[in-house]
Amino acid sequence: MISNFDRDIFLKIFNVYSPTSREYDFQQKISQMFLELGYEGCVDACGNFYTHCPKDKPTLLLMAHADHVALQVKEITAEGFLKFRKIGGIDIHSFYGQEVVVLHNGQQIPGIIGRNPQDVNESESGFTINTNSMWIDIGATSKEMAKKYVDINDFIVFKSRHINLLNEYIATPSADDKTGIYCLYKIAEKISEIRNELPFNVCFALSSQEEIGCRGSKALAMRFHPEIAIIIDTEYASDFPGGKNNICLGKGPVLTDNADNNPTLVKIARELNVQHQYAYSSSFCGCTDAESFITNSPDTSVLGIGIPVRNMHSAKEVLSTADLTYTIELVYTFIQKVAE
Repeated sequence: MISNFDRDIFLKIFNVYSPTSREYDFQQKISQMFLELGYEGCVDACGNFYTHCPKDKPTLLLMAHADHVALQVKEITAEGFLKFRKIGGIDIHSFYGQEVVVLHNGQQIPGIIGRNPQDVNESESGFTINTNSMWIDIGATSKEMAKKYVDINDFIVFKSRHINLLNEYIATPSADDKTGIYCLYKIAEKISEIRNELPFNVCFALSSQEEIGCRGSKALAMRFHPEIAIIIDTEYASDFPGGKNNICLGKGPVLTDNADNNPTLVKIARELNVQHQYAYSSSFCGCTDAESFITNSPDTSVLGIGIPVRNMHSAKEVLSTADLTYTIELVYTFIQKVAE
C-alpha cells in the first residue's frame, strides 16, 4: 500500500518533547497548527488542548493524548552523574546506553544512560536491574559542574531521533501517542471543508497526563460530555518471535470489544470498507483515556482505536506508516457513516 505519509507534519509533531505533566509548550504548538486549519482552540490549566465546540448541535469528540513517558532527575551525585526515577510505565531493561535529553530552563542537555557493565546479576530468568543501579552521564566531572546545567526535578526524555526501516516502518520514541496526534491532525485537515455541513460538531482534543492515570481526559470528559468520543491511542503489536501474532504492523488499526468500547460503534466501524484488525486487546478495561468518558460522562458512547506499535514505552518504538493512513481513513469514513 502507498501510505500517503506526510513526513513534514510527522516531524513537526514528533520533534517537540511533551513529557507527561509538562505538555504545555507542545500544546501551544499544536494549537497554532490547528488554527492554521481554521480550528480555534486553547490550552487549559490541566495542560489539555481542545478546539472550541459550539453547543448548537450534538458533539463528536476526537482525541489522542499529548504526553509521553519520561524520567526525572532525583539526585546529582558527587561525581556529577544524575540519578533518576521513571514517570510512567517504562521497561528499564531497554535503558542502558540510550541517548537522552535533560530539559532544563529551555535548554536541552544531552546525556547517556549508564550502569556498571561488570555488575551483572543474571539468573535463568534473565537480568535483574533497577533504576537505582543506573545513572545519566552528561559529561560532568563533579556535582558543582553538573548543577550549572541541570537541577533536581528536571525532566528527561529519550532523544528524538527517527530511523527509517524497511517496509515504510519507522523507529522513534513517543510513538505512544504522537501517532494518534498525527492522525488527529490529518483527520482535521481532511474534514475542514465539510465540517459545517455535518449534523454534529466535530471537535478535537489532546489530553494531558494520560501516562500517569488519564488525568487530563477526566477533565475533558466533564467539560465536553460529547455524544460520541473517539479515542486514538496505540496498541501492543504481537507480531514478533514468540508473540501471539494477532496484532500486526501494517494491517491497520485495532478494534476490539471491551468494557470501554460501545459495541454499536465497534460494529459500525467493523462494517466499513477500510483495512483494520479485530483483535483481543491488551486490556479489557481502563489503561487509556477511553475509561475517563465511561466514568465521567455516562451519556457518551466511546470508540477506542489502537495503532499497533512494537517496543511500547521504549526509546525506539516501531510503527508502520501504512497503519497511520488506514487509521485516518477509518475515522474519516466512520464520521461520514454516522452523519448519514
